[in-house]
Amino acid sequence: MSFLTPWVAAGAAAVTVPALLLLYFLKLRRAPQRVPSTLLWQKSFEDLEVNAPFQRIRFSLLLLLQLLILALLLLALAQPRVEAAGIAVDQLIVLIDRSASMRATDGDGGGTRLDEAKVRALDLVDEMARSPGTQMMVIEVGASSRVVAPFTADRRALRRAIESIEPSDEEADLQGALDLASAFSYSEEEVEVILPDVLLISDGALARIETMEPLAVRAQNFRFTRVGPPAPADGDDDGGGFDPNGDGALDENGATNDDTNTNTANDGTASGDAAAPARFDNIGIVAFNARRDRDNAEEVRFFTRVINTRPEAVRTTLTLRAGGETLATRRVTIPAADADGPGEYGTRFRVDLPGGALVTIRHNESDVLGSDNTAALVIPPPAPPDVLVVHDGGGADPFLLSAVEVFDPDPLRTMTLDEYTDYLDATDREPDLIVFDRVSAALPSVPSLTVGAAPQAIDTVASDETGGQPIISWDRQHPLLQHVNLDSIVFAGFAGYDLPTHADAVAHGPAGPVIATVRLRGATHALVGFELMNSNWPRHPSILVFLQNVLDHIRQDGGGDVSMTWRPGETIRVPVHRDAGTVEVSGPMSASVDVTGSERVTLPMLREVGVYSAAGARPPHDVLAVSLLSDAESDIRTSDSVTVNAERATAGAVTEQAWRDIWPWLIAAGLVLLAAEWLIYVRRASI
Repeated sequence: MSFLTPWVAAGAAAVTVPALLLLYFLKLRRAPQRVPSTLLWQKSFEDLEVNAPFQRIRFSLLLLLQLLILALLLLALAQPRVEAAGIAVDQLIVLIDRSASMRATDGDGGGTRLDEAKVRALDLVDEMARSPGTQMMVIEVGASSRVVAPFTADRRALRRAIESIEPSDEEADLQGALDLASAFSYSEEEVEVILPDVLLISDGALARIETMEPLAVRAQNFRFTRVGPPAPADGDDDGGGFDPNGDGALDENGATNDDTNTNTANDGTASGDAAAPARFDNIGIVAFNARRDRDNAEEVRFFTRVINTRPEAVRTTLTLRAGGETLATRRVTIPAADADGPGEYGTRFRVDLPGGALVTIRHNESDVLGSDNTAALVIPPPAPPDVLVVHDGGGADPFLLSAVEVFDPDPLRTMTLDEYTDYLDATDREPDLIVFDRVSAALPSVPSLTVGAAPQAIDTVASDETGGQPIISWDRQHPLLQHVNLDSIVFAGFAGYDLPTHADAVAHGPAGPVIATVRLRGATHALVGFELMNSNWPRHPSILVFLQNVLDHIRQDGGGDVSMTWRPGETIRVPVHRDAGTVEVSGPMSASVDVTGSERVTLPMLREVGVYSAAGARPPHDVLAVSLLSDAESDIRTSDSVTVNAERATAGAVTEQAWRDIWPWLIAAGLVLLAAEWLIYVRRASI
């Protein structure tokens, strides 16, 4: 306990307590009065004997009550306070993590971690009753964060908001949530702002992404409360480790040494004493993709990677299925988790898949997080590319046509720019790739390649150079230029692009970018500024490699031979039938989207994993595979700290030690005693 104004109370006590006692020490001295008989007034004997101004104090209940009342009032004047758990700020922003790892069923009482987080938040709301004037805001944290309750002191509204938070399979974007919290820490008035505190309630699994970008928030203090099992201590041996013989490591073919079915798992017994660290029981599929073989379009290569957070190696079976049919199975061993992270295993499958299919992969282990036990993707049917070449009316570049024909497009059509405009208005079938040959056109909603021109809304750089110019630098890691050598390429008649912010330069000439990509209207577009016939590129085989890269890379939006899968909370845009009025999404979540007059539509965020049907979307986008595929969320090990604003916040309780004033209670008790003293005095006076 402490006192804010102890000396004020002491000074008041020095004056009032002696004054009260003096009233009881003084003797009443009355003037003599003649009466017929003293027998009629027995009390007069005591008064007639008064010869001194003071008397010996006697016990009095009224004196005791008055001293107690005075003591309580003097103690209240000192403003005493005690330290207790509570809310020590006027404004508090609570971030509640609802990402995929919070669905793990190892929370308190056998519930999920999100259930435990909501209980902690509700306890905090109850504490508000002891902190009058405190306001709280609640934000749910996922791939995109949302305010579920603005600043309010209404505890009923806060409880309803917290109870309404639903689990999701998203990956948490903590910095996005902190940015949202920071937005409510500013004032439009030019006065000093008292910043709110920010409290994060989470399992701390998202803290492992901090090394990618320092986390920051505008707040008075940042605090963290962990839910889920206790975090493993730094450097602890979780009872297992990677196999010393290297089983589970990728070989030169991308498969693992364990594909020989050699079982190197241990007996599953965790080492340690009775105080062994918490067991984090999860086997998660964190990567799953596929590609058709370039030489054999009916063969599909699948790659998958699985992690293990258990303290012992796990022997499990991976099953690849399509349309209810098992394509392949493999018995594998996933190494145990250790102090460096979860054990992981990667392997490949090769299967014949002549047509398109929805393909799933699953392991057969039971664990506390079911969202990552299965992953799915859509494989479009193999088909030659549908390519449309648009020219200016003088005929397409013969070399460009012959280069495109190498890839066996079906069909390969050519038309003028005017014919192309009429074609878009009349057809419901968009090509896989549109090649604009020396024409400036608006970029379409399907992938395109512009050669020898600048699309509309993209400017070019003016230059006085008229002779040949070399390509002085290019991004060798960019998908369009993989295995492409531009050392000896010379071009003329073009200086460079003046690219907008949403475009990426791929190759540069002396005056600016000459090869670039731009993302617009939901599709990727490649730009080559110079005409092929004004360069020596047609004489180099790298032009064919470049065109192949274009077909492989920028056709991903339209299907082609690239598998399609989405992650929870990711933006999904799908092409729609021309006569479709709505797109009806059904599956783990349902939604209806109006698409009247639209070529493509953005679907509502699908926050749960599973397979969805999108009626009204054009194939293969009418089937959507949503999979978790997240190392951060499948690694369900908890953390006891989160670093924000370059300061490490250690996990603690939702409440904090706060000073509570108790002087109002002292005044209330004094008023009660004052009422009791008055009743006793009135009773005595009436006798």
